[in-house]
Amino acid sequence: MKIVAAESSSANMLAANREKIKLNKNGVKVAYKGETGKPIEKCLRIFNFTNPENNHFLVVRELWVKGDVYRRRADIVGFVNGILLVFMELKNADKDIKEAYDGNLLDYKDTTPPLVPPQWFCDFR
Repeated sequence: MKIVAAESSSANMLAANREKIKLNKNGVKVAYKGETGKPIEKCLRIFNFTNPENNHFLVVRELWVKGDVYRRRADIVGFVNGILLVFMELKNADKDIKEAYDGNLLDYKDTTPPLVPPQWFCDFR
């Protein structure tokens, strides 16, 4: 099985994913004005790897998502600290997986771009 990225430039997608992993592991640099008005720079961690129980975990069954034109219902989505990390589209075992992918999962890409980033999709040909 050959996996081909849905985006035209897999090198850019790879670089973007590496950057996201780095931000997830090391944190995000932010700047803000302190009480005295002086700028302050800090690194905010997205996930607490040291004490995982300090993270907020949320799994939602049948989450309705409104796109620009359509509404779609994701079967299962999982968030950690508000970041979408799990997206599951469930089908009966007797359904053709390629048909389910083409008919459902790819539809999310076109109709709900805020929920499902394009780089999550691969063409399994």
